[in-house]
Amino acid sequence: MPPEEPESFVEVPLSIAIAERLEPFKAIAVKYASIIAQGRFIRIDTSKFGEYRRYLKLLQYSKGTDAPRFGSFFGSIIGYMDEVNRHIDDGTTDQIDKAAFIRKLYFAIDIGTIGDPRGDAYDYRMPYEEQREFKEYVYREVKRLRADPEAFDAEVARAWTHYESIYHQTWESVHDAKTKTA
Repeated sequence: MPPEEPESFVEVPLSIAIAERLEPFKAIAVKYASIIAQGRFIRIDTSKFGEYRRYLKLLQYSKGTDAPRFGSFFGSIIGYMDEVNRHIDDGTTDQIDKAAFIRKLYFAIDIGTIGDPRGDAYDYRMPYEEQREFKEYVYREVKRLRADPEAFDAEVARAWTHYESIYHQTWESVHDAKTKTA
């Protein structure tokens, strides 16, 4: 039986700061989708997305509600790029159902951009005064992380270290184990 997913551990301010760092990838994803929509399958060197992959994995464990969806769907887009690359390598792009592929690509972009992770600064479950304080805290921390790249990198490193320590408890580890034995 797969493990129970670990608790979310990436704080909302870090999630928002990470999402802001992913803005360039959103533009890449949209451009890629427009090229695919023209019927051309192109190779994208996804090995250069190492930092983005790491950010996207961390967003899946955000304590917010919009950041995990954002991370999950943009992570799917990199997976779709990997899929096209495998088809190109195998010479089997003619086996890709273009209409279905474009639909799932645009769906991922659409869902990934519906919720803005900055909205996670609002938690409707909190009483008004707590909510106001939380929102001020989040915006203050995001501003600090934007202004101090070393602090941002340290927070990401801390979160990544925690992710690596709990990786064996994730659904992703189960999936990776299955694909390695297949």
